[in-house]
Amino acid sequence: HGLIIYHPDKSRVGTTYQNNPAVRAALHGEHGSMLVTNSRGVEMLAGYAPIMAAGWAVIVQRPAKVAIAGLRSLLWRTLYYSLPVILLSLLGIWWLAKLIARPLRELAEVASHIDNRASFNRIRYIKGWYFEAALIRKALLTGFSAVTTRIRRLHRETETDPLTNLVNRRGLESALADLKQDDGPLAVVMFDIDHFKNVNDTHGHAKGDDALKAVASITRETARETDLAARLGGEEFVVLLPDTTLDAAITFAERLRQNIERMIIAETDRITISLGIAHYPLHTDDMDAVLHLADMALYAAKKAGRDCIRVAGSNPVTAVAN
Repeated sequence: HGLIIYHPDKSRVGTTYQNNPAVRAALHGEHGSMLVTNSRGVEMLAGYAPIMAAGWAVIVQRPAKVAIAGLRSLLWRTLYYSLPVILLSLLGIWWLAKLIARPLRELAEVASHIDNRASFNRIRYIKGWYFEAALIRKALLTGFSAVTTRIRRLHRETETDPLTNLVNRRGLESALADLKQDDGPLAVVMFDIDHFKNVNDTHGHAKGDDALKAVASITRETARETDLAARLGGEEFVVLLPDTTLDAAITFAERLRQNIERMIIAETDRITISLGIAHYPLHTDDMDAVLHLADMALYAAKKAGRDCIRVAGSNPVTAVAN
């Protein structure tokens, strides 16, 4: 009935008290704890439990401020002693995260400039010290190599004549641009096959293609490794001879003419070529004009009866009758 049989304040022993929720809960056989307000308006933390055999209930109360003050003090002490550990842990986590992210960040930066050859060299020196970064690095290197190989092959294909495997006009222009940067002496030998239409008309286009490939092969064999042979289209060819004197270019042209003249088409027929030579800087101080001068010399060789050599701005060097 809420009769108090023990209380620190002896004056309250023998009185009844049922307005306290903890008391009511204990009298109903419940046990637990709750925050209550006593008769004096003070918030208390109360714990309660019934003693069913005796019909009693035990209520223990403590002012909330007093109870929480101890917890607050414990919390601050815990924080005080654990803060350095927390800070060191955060610093270690930050350092480790930075260490982990560094190779990934470097790989991402390089990947954004993958078209640059220097990027490939940078990837090789990035240290992927853990498995995932090393795997990404390896994948980037493999991908970069594959892309580079593909680009080089495509570039080579765009600058190569598919029939003769000589450099085409685009490749010739690219080579001239490089030689222009070097600004060294350059001899140009331009030639075409005499009466090539007759070869096609007499023996067919397949034999004509064979003749073009044979001429290209002889030209490569006659030229030096530093020389560049190109097919401009049809039966017209050109050879760039860097760091070559005019006399050496004339000697090369005559040797090429004789080598091709010895070539046999369709078992019995032979072919001849007409050649024009121009030299930079002997004939012009403009390297872009040297091809045009060689072309004009070639035209002069054709006009002179073919199967001969003409040099830009000079009399015939060699004239061989058909």
